[in-house]
Amino acid sequence: MFSEKLNQLNNIFKKSMTYDNGIEMASYEIITQNTDVKIYFAQPYSSWERGTNENTNKLKKIPS
Repeated sequence: MFSEKLNQLNNIFKKSMTYDNGIEMASYEIITQNTDVKIYFAQPYSSWERGTNENTNKLKKIPS
């Protein structure tokens, strides 16, 4: 289970997580309950709000 693996991490690595609005996090409340990790969701079509994803891929927000 994802919660069990997450609990094996050092606390410094599990303060919060940010996801898009996909179905993969439909049970986010259970994960938060089991791990005390706060889960946030990015606004639709605003992938730059997920900083790790964009920093990893070396992408930047394009001004509107």
